[in-house]
Amino acid sequence: MPVLFISHSSKDDAHVDTLAAWLRANGFTDFFIDHQRIAGGDKWPEALRASAGSCRVVVCLVTPNWLASLECFNEFGAAWYMGKRIIPLFLLPPSTKLNAEAKSRLDRVRGEDQGIDLTPCVSARGILTIDVDQNVASRLKTGLRAAGANSRVGLDPEAFAVNVKMRPMPFPGLSSFGDDDADAALFYGRGSEIAQALEELRKVRAERDLRPFVIIGASGAGKSSLLRAGTLSHACVARRLLGCRYAHSGRVPIRC
Repeated sequence: MPVLFISHSSKDDAHVDTLAAWLRANGFTDFFIDHQRIAGGDKWPEALRASAGSCRVVVCLVTPNWLASLECFNEFGAAWYMGKRIIPLFLLPPSTKLNAEAKSRLDRVRGEDQGIDLTPCVSARGILTIDVDQNVASRLKTGLRAAGANSRVGLDPEAFAVNVKMRPMPFPGLSSFGDDDADAALFYGRGSEIAQALEELRKVRAERDLRPFVIIGASGAGKSSLLRAGTLSHACVARRLLGCRYAHSGRVPIRC
């Protein structure tokens, strides 16, 4: 099942075909695009639910057509309530005039997830070429890799820079990995567990569930490393505004 879903308006098929070609060229080959819009858009959420265990990332190609479509906005809502990592790609020309409903939807998308503006990649003739702006292309590639959109890699530790000054040795010994980027860059082998934890945390947030999220395991199994170098580090990459607090039964009981 695909790990990456793309939500778009059928009126923007030319742009989404360009996006699909760029994704394939950069190693993101395992994605789902619905070009049919069968049964009023029901196919898309059904496919998303069917692949709940494998889907990690939902990309929304936010254009005036997307904002005008209730089906597209419902796709965003379904992904949000299911705890998926959402990456909005904005294609909104400066001259775009939106009605009140479209503005409300845009505010909701911008308020929930960081996005990337693709308008610098559109030519005067309206042709999308992502690689024309290497800053945009690099941000998109890094964001997708960090979110686990490359099915062969999973949640990619290479999204974090290796810091040999802070961590000259890749193995901490009996100590657990911390929540610094330097530790996250060295923490391999727990991609599926990190993805599951992040999805559960996003569900907790979407449902406004105030109960604590608990990681349970035998002593020495790697719970602290999974929490710090895995879950919290990737959560902060996905949303820099995320407030992270964790507690454990050691000598330092609470970290805020």
